[in-house]
Amino acid sequence: MGSNVTSVVCPVCASEIVRMAHVCSRCRTPHHADCAGFIGRCAVFGCGGAAFEEQSLGAAMLHVPSSEADAPESISVSNTSTKPKLRRGIGGRLVAACRLAMGNPGIFLPLLALSATCNFAFGILAAFVTPQTIQCLLVILLISRAKGKESSLGWAVGALVRRLPRILWNFVIVGLTVGFLMSVGGMLWMAAYSAFGNQQVVAGMVAVALGALVLWKSMDRAAVLQLSQIVAALGTEEEPGNPRDRSEELIGVGYWQAFATFFLFCFGGGMLGGAVGYLKVILLSSHGPFAASASSVPMKAAFDLFGHAVVGAMGLLASTFWMLFYLEARKARQPLDLAFTSPEFVPGPEESAS
Repeated sequence: MGSNVTSVVCPVCASEIVRMAHVCSRCRTPHHADCAGFIGRCAVFGCGGAAFEEQSLGAAMLHVPSSEADAPESISVSNTSTKPKLRRGIGGRLVAACRLAMGNPGIFLPLLALSATCNFAFGILAAFVTPQTIQCLLVILLISRAKGKESSLGWAVGALVRRLPRILWNFVIVGLTVGFLMSVGGMLWMAAYSAFGNQQVVAGMVAVALGALVLWKSMDRAAVLQLSQIVAALGTEEEPGNPRDRSEELIGVGYWQAFATFFLFCFGGGMLGGAVGYLKVILLSSHGPFAASASSVPMKAAFDLFGHAVVGAMGLLASTFWMLFYLEARKARQPLDLAFTSPEFVPGPEESAS
């Protein structure tokens, strides 16, 4: 592997390495010595390695796969007989998302604080704006850091502002579709309830079936919304096409995973929010440990802020999960793409037996 590689490109500056290389001790990716020293860690997405070994260019080439020569035949770009598949399941991706979050506290903790503060200060007014904004900032920061580029929060906000028209347009178009379908599905189920109450069994069963189909489609569109916001946040430089069309294409790689993921995160988020609210009621009740200060405004504010932080952490985890889904699906469809990603976090496509 790598025997016919004639050049090595640094993942930080995207220019050729011509003399000595600093090879990441974890994923074996060669870097320029200056570039490795500048960012202080491996530039490969999800690797996080901080130790480097200085090697000659010839030795470093042994760690670099040649593009098409070393690509497995079953995932070759020219091979269209095999449908691209995701290698990892929901559980494996969730573990990878947790590890990625723990490995990048400088990104996740400020975003968590921003999310909790905005939701606490603005309440219901921030319910739709904050999660979308935090998700876009997270994607911009992680992808930028993976490429070894600037990844400060101020820079990410500037990039978000530049891409905001595309993000808002996508959210409005796809979001309205989701809202409309959910409303229609809910009305059909209300009609079914009324029909059963009037002993109109056949009409009620038809309304239930139609309502279920419409709600199914609404969840399908909601999954598309999650992925299309990530595509829109990456900008036209990385994803020049229509975000909705692109996300539908990528969801097709793992449709049932995407659908189940959306349902699980909705269910899990609802359960977590309910549990936090119930815990607050118990602790501040007349028999709870904080009963004496239950009427204290600072105490209530502290519990509210804690609740927003817990829900915000769940939202960040979900956003990271969807970003990994996007990267995995993209790599499954384009096996030679995303050179800055590590197989540990973004595995290649599944090799199917013919």
